Amino acid sequence: MNPVTFHIFSPGNTAEHTAAAALAEVISAEEPNAAWSRMILHRLKGNVSEVCTDRYYIAMKDGKCVSRLWCGWGKHANAIGNWGHFRTADAMQGKGIGRSVLDLWFEHQQTTENGPAAFLCSCGKEYLVKLYGRYGFRTALKDTKTGPLYCPWGKSPETFQEFCEEYYTACSELTFLPGNAEYRHEVDCLLYFVLQEQEEPFGLPGISSYEAALMLLKSDPQAGVLERIAISNGHTVGWSFTFPDGKRQMQLHPKYRRNI
Repeated sequence: MNPVTFHIFSPGNTAEHTAAAALAEVISAEEPNAAWSRMILHRLKGNVSEVCTDRYYIAMKDGKCVSRLWCGWGKHANAIGNWGHFRTADAMQGKGIGRSVLDLWFEHQQTTENGPAAFLCSCGKEYLVKLYGRYGFRTALKDTKTGPLYCPWGKSPETFQEFCEEYYTACSELTFLPGNAEYRHEVDCLLYFVLQEQEEPFGLPGISSYEAALMLLKSDPQAGVLERIAISNGHTVGWSFTFPDGKRQMQLHPKYRRNI
């Protein structure tokens, strides 16, 4: 019987191309029309590698991907890391394979230079919160037993609320800059979780997320203009989308709405 093997793939790592191809096959079969799967496949091909770091931790058996985990962050200072898409094939669960994938990520991340300021992820199951807690994750929002989750990295504060206090600093003006995949996690993770804690809806009319906007523009570059909204230190505090008719919709962290 062939053993399970473990692999780390980053776009450009041709030595692990077989593992990446096996992962792409699994993701394509799961939810091919979902924005998240299209974005993961887009990133897996290296289409955002100039501005983003992406890593895939893959368990293989008999030429098939049987477990995997992804994490990624933008190539800028104080970047927010997104972590997740952790799944193990039903037939392979209970064998310690998923735990080995998590261990591989954690050990490898310890050696990473220029990593993110923190990892954020969604989680809806209490047993996963307990499992991920062994790797430094804790619930981000107050009075919740499940996700979203926050994992400080480097010198980041212990709690999500403290992290946000440091990240969303005072400013006198806002700047609109071109939006790309590099800042996706600052919007769809960090800002989304902040608004979730304040029980505010996330997204723009007709566009559910920053990621959805990126995928829309990938399929139709003329569909509009995506921008991120930054403060003087470069931190992203919101996003906007301008439609072909010139109408601009935007979403900001509550702290900065008076600046518009």
